[in-house]
Amino acid sequence: MIYTVSFTFKDGVDDSQELEHAYRFFGDLKERGLIVGCRILRDQKNATESGSGRFLALVEFEDQEALGVGMKEVAAIGYKTGLHGAMIGSVDEFSVGFWDIVEELK
Repeated sequence: MIYTVSFTFKDGVDDSQELEHAYRFFGDLKERGLIVGCRILRDQKNATESGSGRFLALVEFEDQEALGVGMKEVAAIGYKTGLHGAMIGSVDEFSVGFWDIVEELK
């Protein structure tokens, strides 16, 4: 299962510094076996032109149950605290999606 987050940072923040928060958050989840992996993509166009966020995080979970464990953990500590809070502190707009992997080429 892939969880996607399209997001844009607030004006005036340093993208590279703020992305470090995302790397730490998702890295922690991976180290603890809560996610399979994560990729963060940067839109090559202006986000307002493409109609989506400037960045897109593709977070792979083993299955829907694993996604639920991660979501419950964030909810339990509070989504504005800890590594998750640091990650979203400078986010201006975001949208999420949930995708099932139909087939994977290896």
